[in-house]
Amino acid sequence: MDLIFYSAVGWPGITSPTVKDYIVSRQITAAGWYVANPRQTVVDVRRNAKIAKALDAFLDDFGKID
Repeated sequence: MDLIFYSAVGWPGITSPTVKDYIVSRQITAAGWYVANPRQTVVDVRRNAKIAKALDAFLDDFGKID
């Protein structure tokens, strides 16, 4: 957090006891959210990426068989 907000006006530093108050005082309500995979969890997405990588490797090796 310090690396991101060090130049923000009034940033007290992540270890300061007032950091929560600083963050809360500057929060805004999001106008909207984008969800790329609404029916998948992060675990599902990561598992699917591993499966896709393994399938690509398998198909690459399969094409090398004479």
